[in-house]
Amino acid sequence: MAFTVKEFLRRIPADALHEGDVYVTNHPEVGGNHLPDVKAVMPVFHRGRLVAFAINVAHWPHVGGARLGSYVAAARDRYAEGLCIPPVPLFLAGRPNPGMMEFVLSNVRGREAREGDILAQYAANAVAASRLKEVCDRFGADMVLRCFDRFLDESDRLMVRIDDDRRFDKLVARVGRVARLNRLLRALRLAAFAADVRGVCTIGPLPAI
Repeated sequence: MAFTVKEFLRRIPADALHEGDVYVTNHPEVGGNHLPDVKAVMPVFHRGRLVAFAINVAHWPHVGGARLGSYVAAARDRYAEGLCIPPVPLFLAGRPNPGMMEFVLSNVRGREAREGDILAQYAANAVAASRLKEVCDRFGADMVLRCFDRFLDESDRLMVRIDDDRRFDKLVARVGRVARLNRLLRALRLAAFAADVRGVCTIGPLPAI
């Protein structure tokens, strides 16, 4: 979803965004997966300053296309699979954008259910934005942004460390050995249980796992 925001900002300039706007997209070029995975993007402002984005993805049971469910194995092109939505505003300044909402809902099956999906995605982003503003009020937006940078830097360092040494390979090997041991122990328990049920004193061949 981080890629979605980066590509989103190439298409929708940050200075065109306002408090309460929510854009939706399922476009493959904007971080999309398959068309039923629809992302909702909301800018988060603190005291008039754009500090972050709240974003979520929801799987819509239908997003248009030739068949119910938008899974069209026989599709010869993208158009048969469903409605491809570039980043469009379904909410502006916290209020529904009727024209754009009507356009989307008129091209999908299950209109009322899809409207519920859209409202749920809006509510999820609104809660995330509200909580982040509370954190900014408490600690200051600059401190919060520095924490964001710290998280990213530490993640980057950890990934480089894993790539640089062989501990990751050793960990994978150890996990594999533990998994094999667990399968063996499970086989022994099954065999012992079978022997107990039959009243046999010796354990026979181990069952296949």
